Amino acid sequence: MNMRNIIIAFVGFICFSAVAENNLSIHNKSGRVVYVDVQKGEPGIWQKFLNLIVSEGKAIFDGGFYDRETDISEPTFLIFYNKDAKVLAKVRIAPGKTIYVNLDLNKATDKVYPQQGPLKGWTYHTDQGYSLKNNVTAADIKEVK
Repeated sequence: MNMRNIIIAFVGFICFSAVAENNLSIHNKSGRVVYVDVQKGEPGIWQKFLNLIVSEGKAIFDGGFYDRETDISEPTFLIFYNKDAKVLAKVRIAPGKTIYVNLDLNKATDKVYPQQGPLKGWTYHTDQGYSLKNNVTAADIKEVK
């Protein structure tokens, strides 16, 4: 391989990486650190049992974001809890749309709600720059007991 081919391959990799975008982004507006578990599909008895043993437990600091790629072809469950493992909120997200949501545990209802981005949605992008074109709506987010 000559140097020209290496440079072309490198530029192609950089361009492809820049196009790829996370389809899950959680913005913590709760005023405290929370932890999140992201679970896929409707939980069966075995998944419920395994969730007691294995926990993703990603910390999201106050004002911080948690971004990642996830399979959105099936329902997604977001479970938020504190450092003592007390569940603070649990929601089911309908499949087929990007999951860009805010978390505000200080609200009485709708603690998890769709992100609007800067200027109340006029930019059609989240604060992280993700497109809101196919984002979840409030109707796609259901609280789970």
